[in-house]
Amino acid sequence: MTKRCVIITAGELGEPSRYQDVIRPGDFLICCDGGYAHAKTLGVRPDLILGDFDSYEGDLPEGVPTEGFSSIKDDTDTMLAIKEAIHRGYEEILLLAALGGRMDHSFANLQSLMYLRQAGKKGWLVGARDRAYLLFGGETLILPREEGVAVSVFSYGEQVEGVTFQGLYYPLQGARLTNGFPLGVSNHFAAPSASITLAKGTLLVMVSQI
Repeated sequence: MTKRCVIITAGELGEPSRYQDVIRPGDFLICCDGGYAHAKTLGVRPDLILGDFDSYEGDLPEGVPTEGFSSIKDDTDTMLAIKEAIHRGYEEILLLAALGGRMDHSFANLQSLMYLRQAGKKGWLVGARDRAYLLFGGETLILPREEGVAVSVFSYGEQVEGVTFQGLYYPLQGARLTNGFPLGVSNHFAAPSASITLAKGTLLVMVSQI
């Protein structure tokens, strides 16, 4: 199994039980600034803590490497962590507590997800109520059935082509979506699993608790 890097950001954590099956033994854990407070809540010990420390002022754990940065910088703390994970050679990178809270930070994390996907890495975002994935043309995302969630898709660029659903209640077959009309919002499961396939473009997929 490919080792993964899990980055815990300082966004909205939500219910801790939401992350029980997300963090695995052997994952390399990076906490971004106030993300260390979330790590303590989740009962996990980071392998690295980094950031400008504008959102965490408590004690840091002994024996854990820490990298401090100026608050005057181009990269967000999350982007610094992503670059560190890529530098260390991780092929799969998850961002936790990355959605919810401040909308500008959530959108910045979506752009950070695009950065790591464009770098050829696998990854997705997990937030208090949502998960987010980015699909590129030629890719298929398989989702196991969940109750009490909505599955939504959005064109991340001007348009996407060849969007096909299987296993969702509202079907699409080779559809074209644009960023000016929310045709793909609030679908739900109609089978034990669902697949979302994209022919061309970049598609944002969100799974949200309702």
